[in-house]
Amino acid sequence: MKKKVRFLLLAAMTLLVLTGCGLKSPDELYQLPRPTPQFESLQGSLDLLLKGGYEYAAPLSGSNTQSVQLQDLDGDGVDEAVAFFRESGAKEHPLKICIFHGDAENGYELAGQIESDGDAINSVAYCQLNDTPTMELVVGWRISGTVYALSAYSLENGNVTQLLSTASYTRYAVTDLDQDDQSEIVSIQMGNVEDGGNVATYYDWSEGTMMEVNSVPLSISVEALDSVSYGSLVDGIPALYVNGFRRENHIYLICDILALRDGALTNITMDPVVGDSDTSHLVQTDIRDINNDLAMEIPIPRPLNSGNNAMDWVQYDLEGNQISACYTIHNTADGWYFVLPDQWLDSLSVVREEANTGSTVERSMTFCCQDSETGEEIPFLAFYKNTGDNRESRATMGERFLLDQDAEATYSAEILAGNETIELTEQDVHARFNLIMNDWSND
Repeated sequence: MKKKVRFLLLAAMTLLVLTGCGLKSPDELYQLPRPTPQFESLQGSLDLLLKGGYEYAAPLSGSNTQSVQLQDLDGDGVDEAVAFFRESGAKEHPLKICIFHGDAENGYELAGQIESDGDAINSVAYCQLNDTPTMELVVGWRISGTVYALSAYSLENGNVTQLLSTASYTRYAVTDLDQDDQSEIVSIQMGNVEDGGNVATYYDWSEGTMMEVNSVPLSISVEALDSVSYGSLVDGIPALYVNGFRRENHIYLICDILALRDGALTNITMDPVVGDSDTSHLVQTDIRDINNDLAMEIPIPRPLNSGNNAMDWVQYDLEGNQISACYTIHNTADGWYFVLPDQWLDSLSVVREEANTGSTVERSMTFCCQDSETGEEIPFLAFYKNTGDNRESRATMGERFLLDQDAEATYSAEILAGNETIELTEQDVHARFNLIMNDWSND
């Protein structure tokens, strides 16, 4: 029953926000969900606020960007309605978050209101920060175009309590790092050395509120954040992967890996002497769990004989030790990668080519192995990406075999004669070939 009511409420509220709640003719309303008594009471409360000078101000980012959202904040099994507003003409605290308590019989009534200065609500996250069944709100306020403030609130017995307030942050994460089934907050602040540098601060529940546990430095060579993402170390311990653009060289990112050690946040990849983490990797290659072992890997470039790079996919344990999971050739321009046998690395080189063949564009990459005696580069494996009208036939012409295809391109390979030192089958190539999918990334 609760799911049905929640669905009807969401459907009705979506129509309300998207249409502006204007008057509709009977024909326009035909087949719309029939409003429930709960929705009608909520509708009335929202209308009063809108008539009183409020306007909807949905969060700008994150996964919760609706103007009105349903969440069971007090743990009673009935969803509260959380509405986001800006009060027109207000000189102080123009941003409002109104929380309406849900009652299965009497509908919704205003239970609490959160206010803040600023020009927008940047984001909101719902999480369990303590050992009660309540759900707390973590809110990012945009004070101005470049200044953000972070707060956390709880609703209990009809009262809104502020649990956390920070004057400034650049990015934040809400996640369970200590594996106690309750969330903690990590705030990232980017700054100049004079202002304290780049810092991550860890907050956990203690003494009835969110308390700062400790802060750790981030790489000093990072001047701007790219992403803050959740993953696991090689030993299964949860961690945050903080990617930032390397100062004066935006081709590369540096990743700081944050995890708990003895209850305190630790930058496990930081070199305290250098002031950076030794995790530089190319921007176009994402951190991911490339071998599906549930641990995240960072793609560290390894130069080949041809001047191109292989990717050494490196995992970390809690002590900051590196473990190579695998090596790949990543052809990001053509959207595929190939997992390399380790024994190929010392003698491998690659050659890229592009050709127009009538109505088809063919891009290829050829793998070559260096003869140990003569130094000659011997081609032994070629990959082809074809786009255009004739792509299917070119993918299987001669000794080529199809690897994969999508709506616009075919991907094929050919094992070349001439190299007797490398044993390779079509099954081997199929098993090691993958299309690049953007399946892990960024906050």
